Amino acid sequence: MTIAGPLEWCPELAALDAPGRADLARTLSSAQRIATLGALADTNTNTNANVGGGDATDRRPRDCAELLGLLRFQEWLHASGRVVGDRGSPWWRVVNGSMVLDIVEATAPQRPASGAVPPAAWDRYLQHTGGGRVRAFWTAHQASLRAATAVAGAVLAEEPEREQVFIGAALASVGLAARANLPSAGVGAHLIEAFCTTCFPRTYCSGGSPAQSRRDRAVRVSAARTRRHVQRWAAGS
Repeated sequence: MTIAGPLEWCPELAALDAPGRADLARTLSSAQRIATLGALADTNTNTNANVGGGDATDRRPRDCAELLGLLRFQEWLHASGRVVGDRGSPWWRVVNGSMVLDIVEATAPQRPASGAVPPAAWDRYLQHTGGGRVRAFWTAHQASLRAATAVAGAVLAEEPEREQVFIGAALASVGLAARANLPSAGVGAHLIEAFCTTCFPRTYCSGGSPAQSRRDRAVRVSAARTRRHVQRWAAGS
């Protein structure tokens, strides 16, 4: 299935089975991901008419500013080489793409009631207009991330060992942000951008020679532990 431009909910997307959805998540281009999140996060545009086939009867609020943090992280994934065009990190492509698909599914006002947890959580966030909006965002984000991590478990071993260690650190960092209920709009979006650019690895290394030094062997052991931890976390244990 090939989709150009910002994603919109459509019958072809609804018809995908789990493997097909994972394949689409992996192959979405960085431009599609950025355009889709950018359209939703744009608080100055009537996103109801632009994304997901919405119209004037759509109940979604106009302001989806919490998605700015996701947009800034998506831009960092592109800048660091993890999601560039249709290339980059297998794990990040599947996880990030799956989350984008969950959000797009939640924007469809007449989508089938599949009962899937992540889209339902995003739907509650997108319709949330009162207090606790940031908490609704993080609840949806973590539900989507956990489901996507489970789907991406099969490709985690494809990552370089140092990237596997970083993935574990990234999951821990976003877990802390979620528990702290960190705002991801406005100043929060800038904090996320600054944290990514200063604390996370700036470039993605898609390969490398087998670990030889003592330090490299330590990385290999740490990567194995990370894989087990990520698998347990995705399974909810």
